[in-house]
Amino acid sequence: VSFEILQRIAYVPFEIRDWQASEMLSIVFNPFWRGLKSKIYLEKSIGDYTTSFRGILADKEDYSDTKQSPDYVEVFTQSFNRYESQFTELSYVDYRRIKEGPKNAKEFEGQKIFVRRIVNRQLRIMATITDKSFAVKKDIYLFFPIEKSFSNALLAIINSKLVSFLLTKGSSSARKDDFTQITLGDIRNIGVPNINEGANSSISGFVTQILTLKKANPEADTTALEAEIDQLVYALYGLTAEEIALIETSVK
Repeated sequence: VSFEILQRIAYVPFEIRDWQASEMLSIVFNPFWRGLKSKIYLEKSIGDYTTSFRGILADKEDYSDTKQSPDYVEVFTQSFNRYESQFTELSYVDYRRIKEGPKNAKEFEGQKIFVRRIVNRQLRIMATITDKSFAVKKDIYLFFPIEKSFSNALLAIINSKLVSFLLTKGSSSARKDDFTQITLGDIRNIGVPNINEGANSSISGFVTQILTLKKANPEADTTALEAEIDQLVYALYGLTAEEIALIETSVK
């Protein structure tokens, strides 16, 4: 089918370069999606500001409640919520026997943002940040910020309603089986706009408040603070009032 025929069928204009630049050479007819994606998929992405990989895969019998030898490393095996800041349920794994993961457990050291592969029931992405040096299981994606001064801003973007909307409502891969999920590439490809010092300071301040509250009480209600962050993220990406309204009514 020619592009001219597709244009007449869709009643919206699109160009060959849009098709060539899209993932899996797909064509998006909906003008809203096309406009939104043009604002989100930018020249620089989260993948440019971080190094990233997924967690480890090991057999159940290779885990232990105690450090049985120097080859056992600490690993976080539980689920977590958005902006979680308590990580008390840790186990140990015999790192010599892992089936998948970094060759050296030291690669887990340092500040890292981690993201759940499976989103929650409200179709929200779950991400948090920690300086603790533990491994994680393969259903968690790890992002190590290259520039730590922007760590909180990157976390805020990943946790925002905007990104949840884009990666769950607008992704054909998110619902490929019984569980809504995202890929490592989905997060890597999220564009990062220019963030000036004032915007970075404001976002980082709200994130720090949330992390502090969650550390004191994991059940603390941080809805208002997260709403403030969402508004700042919308502004960063230059969303219109119409686009914001659609996202706000679509994402809990």
